[in-house]
Amino acid sequence: TPLQDTFTPWPAQQATVDNQRKERQRQRRRQRAAGEARLGREMSAAPLSPSQGAGRLGSGDEGGMVMRRGSAMDSSSFDLDSPVAELSTKSIAYHERNIATHIKAVGPGHIDLAQSYTSIGAVYFENEKLDLALLAYEKCLAIQLRLLKEDHQDVGKTYANIAAVHFRKAEVFEEAQESGFDEYGKSLEFSFKALEIVVKVNGRQHMAVVTVSSSISLTYKRRSEFEKALEFCEKSLAITMQKLSRNKGGK
Repeated sequence: TPLQDTFTPWPAQQATVDNQRKERQRQRRRQRAAGEARLGREMSAAPLSPSQGAGRLGSGDEGGMVMRRGSAMDSSSFDLDSPVAELSTKSIAYHERNIATHIKAVGPGHIDLAQSYTSIGAVYFENEKLDLALLAYEKCLAIQLRLLKEDHQDVGKTYANIAAVHFRKAEVFEEAQESGFDEYGKSLEFSFKALEIVVKVNGRQHMAVVTVSSSISLTYKRRSEFEKALEFCEKSLAITMQKLSRNKGGK
């Protein structure tokens, strides 16, 4: 799913923001437990074939974009002996087997394999295996850049996914009371690459631009670059208000 529930209202008291973030984490843990249970039933009932791809998990409204900010599961509350942890392990193993099957079936450079790397990248992300998630998305990107145009929308989605991983890595550093400034910078780098493609493919007034611009705004805010954060927040608001106005006028 794209980052629809993680964009912080502007302005807001930090205490309120923290409380809202904790509540969202609790909600996501409950939703994730239910999702893992469904995945476990699917895995036992009907494993994916190579021709089906591996886009089932983590393929939200934007066709595989993660674009989440701080939405991964809180690892400090993750019980490795719990049923959810066991299903997560099975989920990762399932997607790893799916990738191996893809390589045997279509070769290591086939475009279908890029979808598999996207899928397992989302699983790694949700399980806080951020380095593995980044590696999966980078492998996906390498295939896409070799076979697709540089401004293809799928390339933009992968840039967005990589940006999300770097953002989460920055949060992890901050939780450990270390500086995440460089990771936020990398997140911005890939977010801007994603934004460039989104604008080229969809135009400047598309809601996908709002998604990426909101992400950029939040990243600047975390870097304490408030003027830039406000700039992209206002851009997102302007597009959203225009869309709402058009929808109201069409009724």
